[in-house]
Parts: sequence; C-alpha cells; structure tokens
Amino acid sequence: MRNHLTILLLGLILSHFVFGQHIYFSNRYDFKGQCSSGSNAIAIISNGYLVAAEVDSDCAYGKIGLMQLDSTGNKKWQKVYGGGTHSYTCSDVINVTSGNYVFTGSKDSGIIILKFNNVGDSIWSRTFFDPLNYLGVSRCILTKDKAILLVGIAQGKKNSLYQVLVIKIDSVGNTKWRKIFSSSGNDFGYSIDTTSDGGYIVGAGWNSPQLIKLDSSGNVKWIYSYPASGFAGVTSLKEGGYAFSTNKDSSNYSEMDIIKVDSNGKLLWNFGYSPYASTSMTGPNCGVVEMNDYTLITAGQIKDNNATDGSVMRVDSSGKLIWYRNYRKVVGATSANYLRDCKTTLDGGIVASGFCSPTSSQDTGLEDVWVLKIDSNGCDSIGLCSTSPNLNASVQELNTHSNIIHVYPNPNNGIFTVITQEDMCAARIEIYNMLGQIIYKRTLKKVNTEIRLDGQSIGVYLYRVISEKGEYIASGKLIVQ
Repeated sequence: MRNHLTILLLGLILSHFVFGQHIYFSNRYDFKGQCSSGSNAIAIISNGYLVAAEVDSDCAYGKIGLMQLDSTGNKKWQKVYGGGTHSYTCSDVINVTSGNYVFTGSKDSGIIILKFNNVGDSIWSRTFFDPLNYLGVSRCILTKDKAILLVGIAQGKKNSLYQVLVIKIDSVGNTKWRKIFSSSGNDFGYSIDTTSDGGYIVGAGWNSPQLIKLDSSGNVKWIYSYPASGFAGVTSLKEGGYAFSTNKDSSNYSEMDIIKVDSNGKLLWNFGYSPYASTSMTGPNCGVVEMNDYTLITAGQIKDNNATDGSVMRVDSSGKLIWYRNYRKVVGATSANYLRDCKTTLDGGIVASGFCSPTSSQDTGLEDVWVLKIDSNGCDSIGLCSTSPNLNASVQELNTHSNIIHVYPNPNNGIFTVITQEDMCAARIEIYNMLGQIIYKRTLKKVNTEIRLDGQSIGVYLYRVISEKGEYIASGKLIVQ
C-alpha cells in the first residue's frame, strides 16, 4: 500500500514537471464547452498567469474569456464577459497594480478597456468610439507614470484607409491624449513599448513593417521602414536600441525575420530564419521578448503540409540562432496548434499562450486555449527537448542603397571589386555565408577595392557595408560561380 501511495505521489508531481526551479506544462483549457481562440494574450502575475481569449458557444468569438492559472498551470478561476447583441474581440491583458489587471479588446466598431481584480470582478470599464473611424486595439502597456498606453488601428469609415492609433489613459480610464498618424495610408499599430528617454516605440505595418518613435506626448520623432510586408512586434532593449520580428514571404515559404536598430532607428543587423522547403513560418504574434541575459525569443507557428505546430525560437544579442523548436498539443494530421503570445517567467523560463484546433478524428473537443510552459532551453519536460527541423539563419538582403555601393562583376569567380560612389571614410565590408557566419571582412579605404574570397565554395553570399561609426550603409547579394 505504501509503495502504491509513493508511486501515486510521484506521478502527481511529475504530471506538472516541477524540477528544481523549473516548471513545465502544456495544458489545454476550455471555457465551459465554448470555443476559445482568436487573439490570445498572457500576462505574468506574482503567483501564476492571466490568460485572455475570445470565446463563444458557436465558435464565432463574440465574448471575452479571462482565466487565472497558478504557477503549475492549474486553473484558479475562469469568467466570460459580453455577449448579447455586441461582438467582442481580445487583444491584450496586463498586470497594472498588485491584484489589479487590465484587459483590452474591441467592442463592435470601438475599443473596450476592462479593469478587474484578482478574482475576475470588474472594477471599471471604458469604451472608445469615433464618428469618423472604426477603432481597434492590438496591445497595451503600463507606462512609467502608471498610465495605460494602447496601440491599434483607426480605419476611416469613408475612405477605408488604415492609420496607427495610440491612446494614453490614466489609472481610472480617463483619456490623457490620443494620436492618429500614418506614413503610407495603410498602417496598422501592432505593438508598443516604453523607451529609456521617457517616450515610446511603436511597431506598425501592413505594406511594410515600421518602427515609429514617439516622444512622451505622442509626437512622432522618426520612422524606420523595413523592406518586407507584414507587422513589427517590437521591444526596447536593456542595453539600448530596439529589436522587432516580422514575416517575409517567398514563392514557396514564409520566413521569420528579426531586426535590431539603434536608438536613432539605424539598422544594426537583420537575420532571416527560414524552414525547409514547402513550410511556412509565421508571426510575429508575441513579437520579440528580451530575456535577462540579453538573448531574444519569439513565438509563432510553422505549417508543414496540412498540420500546424506552435514554434518558439531563441537568438543571441547579435542575431545568432541558439535554438528553435516546434510544439503541439493536438496531434491529428490536419490539426492546428498556434502560439499567439509569449513572456519570460519568474523561474527564468518561457510561457506561451495560443489555441489548438482539432480537425481530425485523432483529436476530440472544440477549439481550446493552449498554454505552454518551457525552460530557457526550450525543453518542455525534464531533460526532454523536442526535435525540430533545422532553420536556415541568414543575413537578409536589403537593396536600399544600391546607388552608393556597387559590386562588379556579380556573379563572379570569387574575385570582384567594390565600387563606392561616395567618400566612405573607413567604412568596412562584411561578407556572410547563408548560415549567417562572417567569412570575410575588411576596411574600404579607396573608391575601388578589390576583394578575393580565397578558398570559398561556389554559392550565394550576402555582403553588408558599415560606416566607421557602426551605422548600416548598404547590403546585397553576392554570387560566386
């Protein structure tokens, strides 16, 4: 009998995979038999997690679902708000004060903000509507002065143009200021963070990913555009500057790009992480999150044929890939596992939230919330890390300064000349292979500089030219044949 009790106790402990300071779980949650997915968000609290999702009985996602989990993934409470003749969507949930939280989402053609306590009871709610625009919200943050900042979209009711929307409200929901702006006529506010100078950095996109630097009053200071299509999930970095993730599409797959710029919006580096052929890696979803050791993580999903798996990736502060792993909760051949948000945890690990959708006979139930807790190495249980396909990590080609730098001939046999049209003043050229490894670098001291790639194999390389001050000047593709 004692042996049976010992085995039972051990089984209960290992069911949550608690080992030392690390906790592991991969749990699926339903909202009282209702579908739950949509734009899913997770927040870290002192004794666990808060999860927000869109829920509805007919899978049309017209209500707000909030749920609190303890640190091992057990559900503490769960509540559903909304319904009736109104339609709600979920955007974000954050911890604002001890025991108080804020949810943001959409209500019909406007924005709703709900402040609630640690058992899910509403403290106050506010709605924002505009006679000229349909309003939506993507993310919210707590500012240094304890206000709440929202970023989203304002779509013109007459011209249908999309513009970035930023609203700052105080702790009781009163509007302090509101800004609407656009650089291309079709811009979507996707993410936001505070900056060291008291301002804010907005990640936007649609026609192309953008970073928009704002001062403390919401005035635009500068805009950086990245040559791709999609949105920018941005974070401020501890050592200065900003990093963001986005998608870049090719003819047969999608890749995830991570880009780092300095505090003035100058490109420092950019890497693309692409899966094997016929797969698509998508995001940015949670954008980029910085860990305590200055490494970066991002989460999304990867689709291979008919199945979709959640994915998490970690890179170092220079963009070098540390690890990439896939995860799934439902396992059917056509089932879908999506990760929509991610955070670093109090035990040094990573938590990601999303949803899983069973679409084959191998899995049962409705579309449910999925929360995944892993350690800093991406392991989802003690000493067990999932085996995932390798990613190709490469410097991305940005032909934005082709009038300044020319490479001739290209293609070439490994011997070529770099021609500069301006005084480069001790700029340097770096050449990378398609794994993102530097294989050659030198200073450009003349208008015409001959370069010899001795001992390098035939293939495609990428070059990057950087000024003496470390600022990005140009980059491009180099073909050796």
